Amino acid sequence: FITGLIFTILSVDHKSALSDLLNTIANILNLVLFIFLRKYTNNSLFHVGFYTSLIMTVIPVAATLWYFKTDYKYLSPSYKYFDKTKLNELLNQGFGFFCIQISALILFSTDNMIITQLFTPADVVPYNISYRLFNFTTLLFGIILTPFWSAYTEAYHQKNIEWIVATTKKLLYFFIIFIFGVIILLLISDFLYKLWLGPKIIIPFKISLYMSFFVLVQSFNMIFVTFIFSTGKIKIQMYLAIFAAILNIPLSIYFSKYLNFGPSGVILATTVCGLTNFYFGPVQFIKLIKGSATGIWNK
Repeated sequence: FITGLIFTILSVDHKSALSDLLNTIANILNLVLFIFLRKYTNNSLFHVGFYTSLIMTVIPVAATLWYFKTDYKYLSPSYKYFDKTKLNELLNQGFGFFCIQISALILFSTDNMIITQLFTPADVVPYNISYRLFNFTTLLFGIILTPFWSAYTEAYHQKNIEWIVATTKKLLYFFIIFIFGVIILLLISDFLYKLWLGPKIIIPFKISLYMSFFVLVQSFNMIFVTFIFSTGKIKIQMYLAIFAAILNIPLSIYFSKYLNFGPSGVILATTVCGLTNFYFGPVQFIKLIKGSATGIWNK
């Protein structure tokens, strides 16, 4: 949490590529580590956890020390810069983002537990494999959107509404292309599964279908949420995230067990939870750019 702040600073300074590069370096080192551990150790889960945590800590620590001694020396933390008048504003917004992140963690981490409890641990495998394949598209979409967060913030405070509207329209046009990409991925998913894992593991088409719905809903929401987050008006998003985290578990049980959707009902429930933002995201976006946001829409 502390050393990772350097990634935020790089993103705000329109250097998202550097932030992504550092994460890429960490992931490459992790891959090399896994190969090494598999070859020279007894596949200890403790070793995997320990060295992975070490790498994910060392990289941001090294980056923090480097940048605070060079490019961001003027931003290097010091007690003399402490301003208690900013405390409430920072803590309120920080608490909101914290709630959103924790809710997202609960939302996506409980799916495996629900499948294990309702069915068998073996049923988690097809779900996770399908998630890994289709979530790749969400990651790509997120990479494209990341630089726009800081750009939106600057444009919003400069009241450059025309640029915000034009950029959002371009992202929506790109989303249409993205839909076709996901459809193609769905059509060839069975081939990719066999190429990736061989014929032993069968992934039901229904899981892949619902997973494609899930990544489309997530990606559409990201377009408007990126702008909303950039303005700091996140209270509605916080409430929606908490609501989704609470609703997901009973809805997953209902779809999977009582409607007999099986394990695919779990990802369908998560998708339905995300649909709430289909209304609130665009509406808040319109209100903010028109300057008509009042009450909770402007908090």
